[in-house]
Amino acid sequence: MSFPDLEFRTSPIRESDAEAILLALPPLDDAADALAEWPGLHGALEAVGFTGARSSYLRVAAPEATRLPLAVVGTGTSPGEQDVRAAVGAGVRSLTGFDTVAVAAPAFQGWRAVAEGATLGGYRFDSYKSTPPPARAATVVVHGETRPDRGELEAVRADAEAMALVKDLSTMPADRLGPADFADRACRCLSTSSTRPTSKRADSAASSVSDADHRGRRDSCVWTTRRRMRRPTSRSSARASRSTPVDSRSNHPLRWWG
Repeated sequence: MSFPDLEFRTSPIRESDAEAILLALPPLDDAADALAEWPGLHGALEAVGFTGARSSYLRVAAPEATRLPLAVVGTGTSPGEQDVRAAVGAGVRSLTGFDTVAVAAPAFQGWRAVAEGATLGGYRFDSYKSTPPPARAATVVVHGETRPDRGELEAVRADAEAMALVKDLSTMPADRLGPADFADRACRCLSTSSTRPTSKRADSAASSVSDADHRGRRDSCVWTTRRRMRRPTSRSSARASRSTPVDSRSNHPLRWWG
């Protein structure tokens, strides 16, 4: 899987059994209450010059608070959901070498932005690299005060899966993903999608789609792509030159490829 598995706990993050901890924090002037349960961390962050600026990342030692490796990432002042999402994503991307990472934003109310940032930031594509980069977390454990229901967690996972699919397809080398391969992949995603129609009429229409329909859509996509990629023959080029505007500087016809 190209993005980390997601778990949620309501226990204090200092009691986590993960291999490392990531905290998303605002500037220290706004983080006093959030750091009240972390003895020695405020002073340690001051000593290393933590500013709390958006997506600023630091590894810090706070042996009085935890024996686990600890990293902090800044959310900026008065952070909103987007700030927290970006900060956690940057932190998960940077905190490499640990299989399981516990994440929390103690100064922010809400868990979903933290979870989305963790799954988006943990995305990886290592398939064609001769030297794999440092491993990102395979599992991210989000710690919060209120446990979300299962449907909300599944929605975050579904968003992460869709994002990973788009990034995989856009990153894959062209010689490994031609038009036919792309169409096949799209049709497989449609046929295995867990999203169900919301109306009886749509459900009836969806149930009537057969494998032949998928093959037809695939062949249509491939034919259209190839037709648009086909270069004109010399005869068609001659016809085009008679009806196409000419660049007076180079005496070459101006063509638009559609």
